[in-house]
Formats: sequence, structure tokens, C-alpha cells
Amino acid sequence: MMHRFSIFVLSILVVSGCESSITGNAGQLRFAYDSNEDVFNFNKPIAVGATLDLRVTDFSDQRDAFVIAASTKDPEVIQVADFSGNTVTLIASGDGSTLVKVSANDHMGIERDDSVNMMAREVEVLRMEHTCTDDLEGHYLAGHRVRVPFELELNDGNPLIGDGFYPVTDEPAGQITIDRTVREQEWMIIDTGNQAGVVSLRSDVDATRLDLAIVPPEAIDGASLPFGAPSSVRRDGSALLWVLPTANGRPICQGITERSVETLTPEICTVRDAVGAAEGSNEGRHESGWIELQGHQNGTCQYRVRYPASGARADFMVQVR
Repeated sequence: MMHRFSIFVLSILVVSGCESSITGNAGQLRFAYDSNEDVFNFNKPIAVGATLDLRVTDFSDQRDAFVIAASTKDPEVIQVADFSGNTVTLIASGDGSTLVKVSANDHMGIERDDSVNMMAREVEVLRMEHTCTDDLEGHYLAGHRVRVPFELELNDGNPLIGDGFYPVTDEPAGQITIDRTVREQEWMIIDTGNQAGVVSLRSDVDATRLDLAIVPPEAIDGASLPFGAPSSVRRDGSALLWVLPTANGRPICQGITERSVETLTPEICTVRDAVGAAEGSNEGRHESGWIELQGHQNGTCQYRVRYPASGARADFMVQVR
């Protein structure tokens, strides 16, 4: 299991920008691409059908180089789709290995010629999961744009790189829309549509399946704490709690919808929406539901979460010590 939904929540604290890089064969240029898997290994294959942006810098001073020409020795394996500024965009077209050749000017206008060996492989394994549950089926609100984590691999577990390639078929067709125009490496962007029901994402390369249960806001029947609540909160201390609406008693992933939070014991605690955590600019998390609890004095803190679309509510409590 990827257990990405745990990382999904923790990424509110850390936003990483990792890359894999290597010096070119001639020692003139350095090549790099974004990667969160096996980052110290540059020679990961590009998934056939995927696109990869290869950044180019001057090896001597690590400044961006201006690409003036780029090609590959075997376009049936990897093609140059475009180049601009310090970036060469590659598309993997078939299994194999080839040489990527680049000419670029350094910051003084001196031309540097170099090359790098790269591979492409057909996708053999697709991994998918939900952001709020490890179950096969996850609930989502109708009329929302959501993200489903995925990974492309070989049978031996080694990762494939590249973005914009989504080897899945939605069944029944037409109920949701997978946005295949965006270039993502870790997320499938999905518009859930307005029709309630279960849609299966079926892998085109193996037997993997992930089910999306689409529900209207009126189906919200309560709230849950997917990670549970702390055993206690310190007096004069605070805690962030992740609260999601539920349907059929199960959490609704990325359940961004109108709600209110009410403190039932104001002398013991204050509970409010954690605006910075739930609605901030952290584009890596794509999840909502955070509330902040502030302890005041010893006792049982009680609070209520309401969802006006359905009238559902849920009461929670935690000890303040």
C-alpha cells in the first residue's frame, strides 16, 4: 500500500521539491527532473505515453542554460516534444534506451554540447488509492474536482517517471471526467459530475481497481475523525483535528462543503475552523476538514460539527488537562 493518505495530511507541515539529476556524458551540462521516488537514481525509465520536463544547467556553475537545440538518437523510444528556456520536454514512445542530445548556451552565451542516456518502459503496474481511506471504495461529493493519488511501476516494483499519462478507464463511462489535459505525475484530476452512484477506475495495464462512490451533499449523515482524536489536550494548549463529513457512516474524501463548528463547553475550550490549515495555499494537500481546539481549563471539551446541506451534525469530546 502507498499509504499516501497519511502523507497527504502530514504534507501540511512539509512541502518538498525533490529532483533527480546527473552530469551529462561530456561533463558540460547537468540534467534534472522532478522526482519523489528513488531520487538519487537518475536512470529511472519514463513511462511510455508519459511526458518529462528535463531541466538543463551549466555544470560549472549550476546556472540555468538556454537550450538552443535538442534531439534524440532514437525517436521511436523517446522524442523531443519541445524545448524552451532551460527545459527540454520529452515524450516516451516505446520500450528501449536512447541518447538525448542537447546544445545550450551558458549565462555568458558560450555554447555547451552534451548528452544523457535515458530509457522508456511500458507501464506494468498501476497503484491507486483514496486520500482519506485505505478501502477499495471511497466516498466523494458530486459536483467537485478531486484528486486521486496514483503511481506507475514495473513488475519488479521500480518506479516509472513522467507525467500526463493516466492508464485507467472509468466504468460506467461518462459519469465522471478524468482530466487528461493536465500534466500530473502523482494525482489524477477528476470531476465527479452530478450523478450519484459508484464509478470504478479500472487499470488498463493490470487488474487494479478503485471505486468512487459519488454522493450529493444532502447524503451527508455525520462527521468523523479519520485519524482519531488525541487522548487529551493540555490546558492552554491547542490541537489540530481532521474532521470530514460522512455518508453511510464513512468519510467523504476531500469533502469541501459548507459546515459550522460550535463549542458546547466554552469555559473548557474553544473550537474553530483552522482556516490556515484547511483553506490555505498549500497546493500539495488538496484536503479540507481541519479544526483547531484550544484548551482553557481542566474538564471535558465538547463540540459540534454541522452540515447545513443535509442538516446532519456530530458531537465530539476530548479531555483538557
